[in-house]
Amino acid sequence: MAKYRTKVEFVSALQLTDEALDASYPNSDLHIKGVIYDPIQRCAFIVRGRSGRSTRVWVGDWIIRGAGGELSKCEATDFPGRYEPITTAKYDTQAEAALMDKLVAATAAAQAADAELRKKRSEAIEAGRAATALWAKAHAVETELQALKEDE
Repeated sequence: MAKYRTKVEFVSALQLTDEALDASYPNSDLHIKGVIYDPIQRCAFIVRGRSGRSTRVWVGDWIIRGAGGELSKCEATDFPGRYEPITTAKYDTQAEAALMDKLVAATAAAQAADAELRKKRSEAIEAGRAATALWAKAHAVETELQALKEDE
């Protein structure tokens, strides 16, 4: 059996804190666009698209923004095993740090382009299905027309 590993994905993350819940909204350093903060219940909600489904995030949990801009929750206990901070302190020289910054930016751009490509591919498939349905209707009309001519 072949072995695989997950692809490297660069994400942005912010841990939900009491400070964020108590801060006036919106505070760009403490709040994430697209997240509803509830200081009374001491949690936040990630609302997903048109469906309106939401995910509750508790204090201590992390809110993750993926390369495609999608938001998700990661529990505090799972976060250290899945993610590690990207810091330039790991690198010996400024050149290595600059290259890592370029790698991070290029990877994020590639992930965003991939997400856009998947979206366009999905739209193209839907357009193809619509065209096929129209061709089927045209064929049905043509068959009906031919049947009328034969009846005359």
